[in-house]
Amino acid sequence: MRKTRSFVTVAVAHFLVDAYAAVFWPLAALASMSSERIGTYSLLLILSMSFSQLYFGYRADRSSRKRYVVFGIVAATVCMSLVGRWVDQPSVLLAALILGGLGIASFHPGGVVLASESSPGPWAVPVFIFVGTLGFAAGPLIYVEFEDRWGLSATPWLMVPGLLIAGLAWITIADPERAETRSESSGSVLAGTRSFVSEHGTAILPLYVMAVVRTMVALAFQCFLPKLMLDWGLSKYHAGLSFTVFAASGAVGNLVFGSLSTRMNRRWLQTVSVVVGVPFSVAFLFSNGLPASVSFTILGVASFFLNSTNALHILMGQELSGKHASTISSLMMGACWGTASIAAPLVGWLAQSRPLSEALLVVGVLPLLTLPLVVYLRPWSARKTDSPWKKSDL
Repeated sequence: MRKTRSFVTVAVAHFLVDAYAAVFWPLAALASMSSERIGTYSLLLILSMSFSQLYFGYRADRSSRKRYVVFGIVAATVCMSLVGRWVDQPSVLLAALILGGLGIASFHPGGVVLASESSPGPWAVPVFIFVGTLGFAAGPLIYVEFEDRWGLSATPWLMVPGLLIAGLAWITIADPERAETRSESSGSVLAGTRSFVSEHGTAILPLYVMAVVRTMVALAFQCFLPKLMLDWGLSKYHAGLSFTVFAASGAVGNLVFGSLSTRMNRRWLQTVSVVVGVPFSVAFLFSNGLPASVSFTILGVASFFLNSTNALHILMGQELSGKHASTISSLMMGACWGTASIAAPLVGWLAQSRPLSEALLVVGVLPLLTLPLVVYLRPWSARKTDSPWKKSDL
């Protein structure tokens, strides 16, 4: 029973943390920030909540995951709730985004492992990712509605639910201390990192590259969809809704493909997600002038397929080594986002000299380049194949 409570608490916390993580982009659209400024701020936010996950994941594997999870909830809640108050103070806004990003980074590696340990079935990680992505989808709509009713000065009130769930997480999450490794020196940390890379690096590399390219597309769309809608002459409601449609459709795709991964060849799932998702993403970028409902339907299909393998990447990574579960999760989530964050300033730079839709198109077709890597992925669970590099029929 306590494990069930722990899973539910971590999942709800994931919903809230990812909802807070998404508030900057609708705020940027409402504040009429330039594409270049959005790209720069997005890069710094994403960097703060990405590569630092490697550190938090490494430490969470060697101490209390609950401690890092609760700290992450509190930091993300407080800082991201305050950004609306500081939109006209660039240096303060930047500090809040970076600190909030570190909180988001602290939560995710330990959170996904706690979810998996609390519910050992194969559905645990897909459901955890699904709930978090729903939060990421709902965040912009909640933020836009809140701003419309009470204004940006009232956004600090948004921290109340996050602080409540942080307290609940501290009470309910079951997570024994791994005290035997708490006093590692910096030398042993470096030695452990070298050992990890030597043992698992080649197996993770093709999976990591595919995850990075998919994340580049997701980040580019998430950062600029609200602005694209306003550029197309749609309302700020449609600006928030576009973000929500994209994120929610990806969440459903994650849940569906994560469930199918235990019964279907994973290489087929990866291939289908690309060859269907890319054409629909291109079609969406050329849908200006069509009814908004049609454009959003095309956007939803594109996101369903292109974002459907996020949970699958984490599952396939965790199967390589249970001992390094948090570290591998941080690599597939945080470090992946950090590497992919180049998409935001790239699109912002391209959009200075051409329409935003064309700038997004450049990034949107990149997943096609990763198709040759599919043959190097494990077709099934790690328990069913002897080598991640063994090629077999698709």
